Amino acid sequence: MKYRAFVTASQKAYERAGGAAEPEGPGASTAVINDKRIPAELGEVLLDGTLFTQLLQQIHTNPLEWEHTTL
Repeated sequence: MKYRAFVTASQKAYERAGGAAEPEGPGASTAVINDKRIPAELGEVLLDGTLFTQLLQQIHTNPLEWEHTTL
């Protein structure tokens, strides 16, 4: 019972991320910006502070472009 809250929260996060319906769904190094998940192919951007900062600056400068992009 000690870890019940952690297990429950983890299960809910898994289900929100797509659960069994999306087995390739988000794992480590995942970001969602304006309801769009950065695809796994661009995951290295999340691990590089400079690249991630540049991405956030681009989104801030052109938010409507980000909302309409298909990545």
